[in-house]
Amino acid sequence: MIGKVKVEGIPIWVSLFLMLIVAVGIGLGVPAMIGQGLMETHSIGWGGRQLGIAVGSILAITYRSQIGYLIVFTCAVFKEISDLIEVLSMPDPGVGMVLGFAPFIALELVALWYSYRAVQTR
Repeated sequence: MIGKVKVEGIPIWVSLFLMLIVAVGIGLGVPAMIGQGLMETHSIGWGGRQLGIAVGSILAITYRSQIGYLIVFTCAVFKEISDLIEVLSMPDPGVGMVLGFAPFIALELVALWYSYRAVQTR
């Protein structure tokens, strides 16, 4: 199984992290698309972004594409940053909610760097 998701030049944990992004994207995106998001900020548009990242991730994993990984992680970083900006614009965002973005943004930035490096060395 692990060999099936290995992409040349990209550590396996990046592929596993991308699978987590797929699960989160589908798990949060589908309910938001049908109007049942977990928070009021989980609009149909927000759900569409989640599903878009998930579908792009599935394609990158399926085709074992270094460029696909680079594109998906670039989009994911911008999605997380825009979500963080939206949370910060709330009247009382809460420290826990803001800090919840930090690990995802950090991991996505490192994964983006690995993806970029893999594309450059092919």
